[in-house]
Formats: sequence, C-alpha cells, structure tokens
Amino acid sequence: MTVCDLRDEMTPTTKANEILMQAMVDERFYLLVEGATDFKLFNRILPVEAWEVEFLDGKHNVAKCMQDLVLQGANRVSAVLDSDPLDPCISEGQVFYSQLADLDADLFAIEGLIDRIVTSNAQVRDQTVLAQIGQPTWRDVVIGLVEPWTAARLHLSVSAPGVSMKEFPVHLLGDAQTAKLRSVELNRLVENKGGRGYLESVDVKDLVHEKGSKELELFHNGHHIASALAWVLSEVLKANKLRANTVEDFARTAITLEEIRRLRVVVEFHAWAHAQSTCIWPAGSCDQLTG
Repeated sequence: MTVCDLRDEMTPTTKANEILMQAMVDERFYLLVEGATDFKLFNRILPVEAWEVEFLDGKHNVAKCMQDLVLQGANRVSAVLDSDPLDPCISEGQVFYSQLADLDADLFAIEGLIDRIVTSNAQVRDQTVLAQIGQPTWRDVVIGLVEPWTAARLHLSVSAPGVSMKEFPVHLLGDAQTAKLRSVELNRLVENKGGRGYLESVDVKDLVHEKGSKELELFHNGHHIASALAWVLSEVLKANKLRANTVEDFARTAITLEEIRRLRVVVEFHAWAHAQSTCIWPAGSCDQLTG
C-alpha cells in the first residue's frame, strides 16, 4: 500500500482554509515558510505554546496562501520568504524577506559557518589542502565556485529573460585538485534550443570581474552554495557523498541561537511579534536575546 503525505496534495487555498479553521479554536500565532528546511529552523526556535509553524513548497505557493488568509481577515499569521531579485515574489500580509537572495544564502553568509561545516564533516582537515588550492578559507573556495554561475544568471536575466538557470551545474566541478570549474567555457554549456550558447559572446570570467564579489553576493542562490559545499566535502576532502539538502540541514544545526537572532529577517520578525504582544523566543530568554 502506498503511503501518501497529505502535504503532497496541499494547495495554497487548502492550507489557508486549514489554518483558518484551526485558528478558530487555537489562539496561537502562525508562521508560514517555504519548504521543510526553513520549517526545521523556525520550529527549532519558536515556542510551541505561542506559535504554529506551517510550510508549503515554493514562495509563490506561500504568497498565494497569504493572499487567501488576508482576504479572510486572518490577523495572527505571518510569513518568511526569499527575496531573490532574479525571481521576485511580492506577497500580501505580514511578510519578512531574507536579506540576501534566500534564507540559505543568509545562513551561509554568517562568518565562519562554511568553514565550521567543513571542519565538522571532513575526514581530511589538514590546512595544507587549502594552501594547495590557493584560497585562505573554505568559504572562499565555495563562493569562488558559485560566482561564475551567479554572474551568468545575472547576465541572462537581462539579455535572455526567462532562461532557467536554477539548477547549479555540479557536473562542471571536475577539478578536485584546484577546486575550480572545468576549463570548458560555461557559455558553451548554457545552450538555447538552437544549440548556440546564450553566453557565447561573453566570457563568464569577465562577468565575474565586472560585477565583483560584493554585488554578486546579493544574487547567490543558497542552494547553489550548498551544492558547491557538498561537492567540496565529497570530492575535495573525501568526506561521505553528500547532497545539497543535507548540507542545508547541517547549516541549520551548526548555527547558534545568537547567530540566528542577528539575522535581519529574524530581527524584523521579532520586532513585529513584540508589537503583537507576543515573542518568538521561549519564556525567560527574550530579554537576554534582544539586548
């Protein structure tokens, strides 16, 4: 017999109706997030006696659910969404957006987190590996792998809007000795239906240099960073074979409550909760964490 997860059939309208019915007998506040990993993060910190965390897959589904809730007059509901400027989604209601493209990118931007994940998971921890690669930190290695793809996505968002580049090309990460993209030009691999590359007249290395690391950081997709980090752990440091979603789970368990509370999206969410005479932290810890 096939076991069916009801979330597989949960539409935004169905979820909204479910929350509205529950709110009639449950006076807690509700937080909607996009995806199971964000659900795990907020379920970790929100006190269950005051909050119910719900999720739908995809920010557009969360936005539609929020629209239905607003139309029905729900006032104890909020949401956390990705702000990805390459795939924007403006939602009605009380919504808090990630500072960078998505919540994963916010987490991976925390100082030292990527190196902390490497240290706790890699079998080879010798710093001479970094010296061989020629980078000062593992974060520099990982972001260096992601930057060309982000630069290409940013360029195509203007020159060829509608071209999907959401899946990070892990198959290009073929040189474990130098932890760099393969020598094959990225613009030859981003092809349209006619077989010609969308980037064939543009050198991706030039795009990276033109934009610079600071600007590109605003557009990095957190799942792409997780994919690159999983490859570094698996292929460069010979840890167990890892997938991006496993690395995303690592990030959510490796950060401390102090680091979580400093995330801009959490700061804004906390301020709103206080204005509603509630709190996002367990009883007794709010003053300590908001000083």
